[in-house]
Amino acid sequence: MFQLKGLDVSKHNGVIDWKQVDLAGYDFVLIRAGYGNSANQKDAQFDYNMKGAISRGIHIGAYWFNYCRSPAEAVTEAKIFKQILQPYVGHIDFPVSPDFEYDSIRYFKEKMGTNPTNTLITQMMQAFIGEMKASGWFVNLYTNLDFIRSGRFSDELRNAVDLWLADYSGGPDFPCGIQQTGSTGRVPGISTNADIDVAYKDYPSIIRAASKNGLKPSKAPTPAKTQTIKSIGVGTKVQYSGPLYADSYGNGKGKTVSGTYSVQRVISGRKCGILLPLGWVPASECKIPSVTVKAPAAPSKAVVKAGGRVRYSGPLYADSYGNGKGKTISGTYSVQRVISGRKCGVLLPAGWVPESACKPV
Repeated sequence: MFQLKGLDVSKHNGVIDWKQVDLAGYDFVLIRAGYGNSANQKDAQFDYNMKGAISRGIHIGAYWFNYCRSPAEAVTEAKIFKQILQPYVGHIDFPVSPDFEYDSIRYFKEKMGTNPTNTLITQMMQAFIGEMKASGWFVNLYTNLDFIRSGRFSDELRNAVDLWLADYSGGPDFPCGIQQTGSTGRVPGISTNADIDVAYKDYPSIIRAASKNGLKPSKAPTPAKTQTIKSIGVGTKVQYSGPLYADSYGNGKGKTVSGTYSVQRVISGRKCGILLPLGWVPASECKIPSVTVKAPAAPSKAVVKAGGRVRYSGPLYADSYGNGKGKTISGTYSVQRVISGRKCGVLLPAGWVPESACKPV
């Protein structure tokens, strides 16, 4: 089964060290943009969190906490949400979401003297989602088990979009694209408890293929005429001469550097997918200090991927960087997770192992 590990954050999580979050292996983050019907209610940490996640190449989604009392107010909230997202169009490759919860109902009753009906809640969320979709955003719907079981959202609405489901009972009790699995996670780089999430769909590929969120389908890379004997991975030393960029998409061209640098992160398929200590650069311009050879025709081979099974004989490691060498195992195992470019980037049930030593079956 496809899975990515993520979290969702807001100002309540304080000042986040995004480098530590990235190095802990989190693939995506869902960031609160704000709440209510005013741009003045933008989340105080939104820009900081967006820039931090972008700088580390972490996949990003966003959400807006709803306090609407009518479909018209829901449209107003969506317009404010879009306004706040606008500077980051092209960087958001996970869904954006309305977030109507218990506090939304409490506020409605406080102002209106009664609870909103399930029909009205559905109409408000349909209005919000429709406004976002009309501007090309890929939208899902945050909800929880109680809201589903009590019919807060109609079946028609739930079937029209993917769900971001708060379900802390284990695996999801209802079909969903993202599951919020808990609210007391401890994440390196975050001083508070954090909401932890799992994505069951490859949203970056889905959103890009559909040309949503300001993204365009990826073009097939042109085969290189030469290749280095060693591949570029995290920790590899590379020679690079050229400009630095602010993100992995090639935005924000900056100063020119020249020298040998250690690779901090690798994101395949992006224009500037190599993170050096000072910024992002194109992989095609990075040279490993080794002999280059003509690239032979790439042989077809099975791919190690999450959910697949592999044969492996060798030691286990404590993390994907190859630290903490442990006991030796031998057998056929189910792959839990794959992180490309790391020394031991394949997670088996008992620990991390090198991808090069795994044989797909």
